[in-house]
Amino acid sequence: MNKFLKKMKGWATGRGGMNTAMTVLIILTVMFLNAILYSLTTSGGWYLYEPAKTTEPLSGSTDKIFDGADEEVNIVFLREESDMQGDSISSTVYQTATALAERHSFINIEFVDFYTHRYYDEELEREIVFPVDRYKTDMRGNEVVGFSEWSVIFIAGDMTDENSTYYVLPSTQYSSFFTFDSSGTIYAYNGEEVFASMVSWVLEDEHPTAYLTTGHGETLDSAFTNMLTCAGYYLDLVDLSKSEVPADAELLIVFNPTSDFEYSVDGSVRSEINRLRDYMYDRGGDLYVCMDPELDKRLPAFEGFLAERGFVFAASEENGTYNREIVSDPNNGISTDGYSFVAEFADNGIAMDIKRAITERGVSASVLAASMGRIIIPEGSTAVPILVSSSGAETYAGGERKDKEGSYAVCAYNNIPSGNDEDKRSNIFVCYGAYVSSAAAMVTNGYSNKDFLFSVMNYGFGSTAMPIGCVDLVFVGDILQGFTMSTARLFTALIMAIPVIIGIVGAVIVIRRKYR
Repeated sequence: MNKFLKKMKGWATGRGGMNTAMTVLIILTVMFLNAILYSLTTSGGWYLYEPAKTTEPLSGSTDKIFDGADEEVNIVFLREESDMQGDSISSTVYQTATALAERHSFINIEFVDFYTHRYYDEELEREIVFPVDRYKTDMRGNEVVGFSEWSVIFIAGDMTDENSTYYVLPSTQYSSFFTFDSSGTIYAYNGEEVFASMVSWVLEDEHPTAYLTTGHGETLDSAFTNMLTCAGYYLDLVDLSKSEVPADAELLIVFNPTSDFEYSVDGSVRSEINRLRDYMYDRGGDLYVCMDPELDKRLPAFEGFLAERGFVFAASEENGTYNREIVSDPNNGISTDGYSFVAEFADNGIAMDIKRAITERGVSASVLAASMGRIIIPEGSTAVPILVSSSGAETYAGGERKDKEGSYAVCAYNNIPSGNDEDKRSNIFVCYGAYVSSAAAMVTNGYSNKDFLFSVMNYGFGSTAMPIGCVDLVFVGDILQGFTMSTARLFTALIMAIPVIIGIVGAVIVIRRKYR
């Protein structure tokens, strides 16, 4: 026994012992680094970029989305099945559809010849004529623009029932299932989300209408309007200078106006602000507002209307120049100037409910923001912040620092009574930045902007069956997403610490061997 212990002691103090110690140290360091990365990924919203896996078309989120679905849904392609498998784009859509049908027994797939209107019914073991012409109009009787053999029809219940609920997805080479960049190149595949949304749409008995205002330089962000469709809304336009808010409007959207709304002080003229007030005060209508903090002028009527409801946009005016306060958040910044940053959820019940709706689906709640303005919520207002910057943030206007108190509201929400009827209440959501709903922020591997907006629609406006948690297959992306400047510095320190630790241990071993 003594000989064995003596031999082991000699081995440990020799070169073999030093090599073993170094190997063990490296392994432990790698394990420690992996543990740190795993913790940051699961709790901090960091995501290593990974190429899209088109062989895995479903994330599993549809299990939650379709929970309780008990009515048959038919997905009808107006092409032969062999044609669907003939090219990469069609086959990708085909794979997602067939995977859904295999996973959920209430979903069926049919392939109808667009020209002969026939498909083969396996139960009847014969060909059936499908009423293709019926689906050239939507359920409101409007023409489906772009109806073709590339269209996809979703039908609840019997395919031959003339009273069945349906939705027609017009498309050119199935473009509705993809996101394109500014050059027209495919950026991402959104198949799971689109299929889940349309199946959910036909399972619903009622469908609200969202109206987007026009006439004030509003922009129609395609990524945002696609999200609204997936949230279950009919979409339409309204010019409040010419008409009242339509009677079927359940949500009114004012998206980045650049000119003001008409205002009548004494109410003798039916101005746009009067119509907005009546929509909310008399009818309990909901309002979604997106404002551009880089707009270099004030909109007195519209901003005054929002201020009455608890939302004030911080700004200053000097020498005739109007400058809005833009938030810079170096701690949570993904750019060195901090103007692009990862927003935090505010510490209140409503913000936490919106966040919980996302994280319950196993999704990170990191929300990417850029060029966000500061929303001031007046004392005594019932409005609450939803997204905020970190406590180390500052605001700038006209290139000068205006405030350094931090934790500024950049998105906020209010629920206010309408008229004298407590049962009628208006929900208002204000986002002081357009980038939150842009395609580059909503279709990513790491950020949950789209799921955040779906959660707002669900909690704030009562929309149901939100396709939260569906994974977009992004074909391009950043090396790291959700990687803020502060966490990047921490990550760099951890990486640099590895060779330092190894060097110190090695030096100690060498010195001990020299002077023993």
